[in-house]
Amino acid sequence: CMILSGDRSGGLEQFARQLGISEFATCLPHEKAAVVQKLTEEGEVVLMVGDGVNDAPALAAASVGMSIGVSNLASEAADVVFLRGQEEHDPTEHIVNLIRLGRA
Repeated sequence: CMILSGDRSGGLEQFARQLGISEFATCLPHEKAAVVQKLTEEGEVVLMVGDGVNDAPALAAASVGMSIGVSNLASEAADVVFLRGQEEHDPTEHIVNLIRLGRA
């Protein structure tokens, strides 16, 4: 399990730790898409979660693309779309729970 992010915030490390993921990196959109494509070609099942237009290529290449409904392009490329209603309903917690369930 790994996290690839375009964000340069310190939140990436905290989010990875919350999921028990030790492998994470900051990368550009085309790098994310290349990693996702390589993993799927190797037979790995890849869940890609994204929220912006830069995530669309990786979302489309993933086994399952999950968009946090901010960008129309990202949402169109995804298989699953989380819609944001109010800010206190951030879907991140739900995504963490889904990943944990998938591991069980």
